[in-house]
Amino acid sequence: ANGDTLSAINTLFVHTNINGNLANYKDAYDMLWKGLSLADLAGLDLKKSRLISDIGRYYSFYKKREKALEYFQLSLDINRKLLEKGEINEAELVDNYYAFCSTYRELDDFPLAKKYIDSCFLFYDSQHSPIPEPYLKFEAACIASDEGEYATALETFEEQHDWFVRNEPSYLVLYYTYMGDAY
Repeated sequence: ANGDTLSAINTLFVHTNINGNLANYKDAYDMLWKGLSLADLAGLDLKKSRLISDIGRYYSFYKKREKALEYFQLSLDINRKLLEKGEINEAELVDNYYAFCSTYRELDDFPLAKKYIDSCFLFYDSQHSPIPEPYLKFEAACIASDEGEYATALETFEEQHDWFVRNEPSYLVLYYTYMGDAY
């Protein structure tokens, strides 16, 4: 009503997360497309990239691997263009590489997950990266566990525990599942 497109998109993001956490995937998916339409009309390329990546995540939830990867690549291409124009910091690419990494982990393709977690750490910068470092370390621990490096994995899981308890308690379901696998 007040013409603030960015706030409207951010509100759609919040509702997407709520619906996604409640397993209302269709509603979450529809909200992402609505946000994408708004971002496209407003020329908000960074938001557009994020929305496209999130649409890819929903495709991955439905095990539509190729469609998910297509959207992740589209999002990465947008961010690379923004980087070339000097409109974003290279640390913004962590969001793209993280989407690939976590999806490959979920699909039990740990060699490809490792490739992308390495890219995440290569571009990570605590001041500009949109993904908090504990998420990256979680992925690294999952990969270490898959590679049979259980002590390293468990140590990394333990180091991140308090952060997830304080900041993302709903993520602990996934955290404890993978930690249990390492045990």
